[in-house]
Amino acid sequence: ALAHPKLDSPGKAATDFYFYGNFYAAQAMFQTGGRDWTEWYPSMQRELLEKQRPDGSWEDPRNFGEAYATASAPLILEMPKRNLPIFAQ
Repeated sequence: ALAHPKLDSPGKAATDFYFYGNFYAAQAMFQTGGRDWTEWYPSMQRELLEKQRPDGSWEDPRNFGEAYATASAPLILEMPKRNLPIFAQ
């Protein structure tokens, strides 16, 4: 079971640094696996896709800007595909 209380939004734990925090949360949740991952990732995926702009970009007005957000969101979304070098065997 999740060790933290249920959140209205999976991204709420990283409100100050949304993309940065959720990128590292995605790695931790993926490596933890099991129920934590299967409950967290679909919600995070849905939340990110809802935040995506019609032109395909994301916005991070509080911190690092559009380029950072647009680079970070796909890294979170592709986590289950194990393409990041941290997953290399």
